[in-house]
Amino acid sequence: MDQLQKVFNYQDQQVRTVVKDGEPWFVAKDVCDVLGITDARKSVNLLDEDERNSVPITDSLGRDQETFIINEPGLYSLILRSRKPEAKQFKRWITHEVIPTIRKTGSYQMEQPKTPLEVLQGTINQLVEHDKRMNQLEGQVNNISNIVSMNNVGWREKINVILKRIAKNWTGVEPYRSVVNLSYERLEQRAGCKLDIRLNNRQERALSRGMTKSYVKKINKLDVIAEEKRLVEIYIQIVKEMAIQFKVNINDFKFDEVI
Repeated sequence: MDQLQKVFNYQDQQVRTVVKDGEPWFVAKDVCDVLGITDARKSVNLLDEDERNSVPITDSLGRDQETFIINEPGLYSLILRSRKPEAKQFKRWITHEVIPTIRKTGSYQMEQPKTPLEVLQGTINQLVEHDKRMNQLEGQVNNISNIVSMNNVGWREKINVILKRIAKNWTGVEPYRSVVNLSYERLEQRAGCKLDIRLNNRQERALSRGMTKSYVKKINKLDVIAEEKRLVEIYIQIVKEMAIQFKVNINDFKFDEVI
């Protein structure tokens, strides 16, 4: 059974974690207390199912209880809902210090002060890893052929038609929705992004700019993909590959039209 463990104290407030399959999960109530979110249960229920879970704990009276835990994407979603000015600082602390340490050691431990040479070596190692990730992403984009700049409406209409054709060969409940979700999952894996987080960010920006709630509700993941040419290119390639996988003819689609 996964064991809760104290991870760190953030401004004298305790935040506990549990490591599941090598990934850190956070006690939702502790995170909400730090962020000033009063209704932790309601906030957790608004998260996607794969962003929340529960684990058994023993309270101070020795009683067995269940507590909500959230993974890294769920944590970011809660941070975005916080109105506290230090939420950004809390996120930086989590992402730059706590999570890397948990993934490396399985727990959070205060480290001894590093020498200047150790600090320099750590910086060099981070830069090397960053360059490796960037080269991998550039390689993925460079391998995508027959795709150039397209207008926003054109590629979305073509993608929608292809996904509907694929859905006709799909067995199961809600075939079209299942096909769309599969395409998004493959995009997230290949591009190394989280569409739910980006969608939430865009909706928050729209609300902060005075957009109506009805307008914000219409914003979808395709709008998020359309914001970045690299994501559009990768997504089109993924849909092409799915068409081949599910034996759908797309020879009548010209994705390489130059606008």
